Amino acid sequence: MSSQRIVYVEDNADIQLLYGEYLRSAGFDVECSSHPEAALEIINTNPPDLIIMDVQLPDMDGIELTIRLKSDPQTAQIPVYILSSFAMDRDKERAAQAGCDLYLTKPISPSLLLEHVREFFAARESG
Repeated sequence: MSSQRIVYVEDNADIQLLYGEYLRSAGFDVECSSHPEAALEIINTNPPDLIIMDVQLPDMDGIELTIRLKSDPQTAQIPVYILSSFAMDRDKERAAQAGCDLYLTKPISPSLLLEHVREFFAARESG
């Protein structure tokens, strides 16, 4: 089995703990970051298979961070899943224009997030 490494970018410590631990307990290698610049360093040092991030982050929002990642050849191909409390169509459209691969709205059950993550890795493994 190939790597199943996820970087989860979320500045709310309680939410980060909830989803991060849930994904870890399902067998995924999850590294969390609460700040966009720290996340960039983590991602550039050891690129993950998948990035999950919140939109509301300090200093740079998750959409801006996605734009930076997608404009860098080293990280452009890493899928980005947005996990946000913003549910308006314009928010989803902005995320899609930035290159996000999936937009999930909070609150989301940890089991539904896990289902999306498992689907991603299953699709990658099959082909």
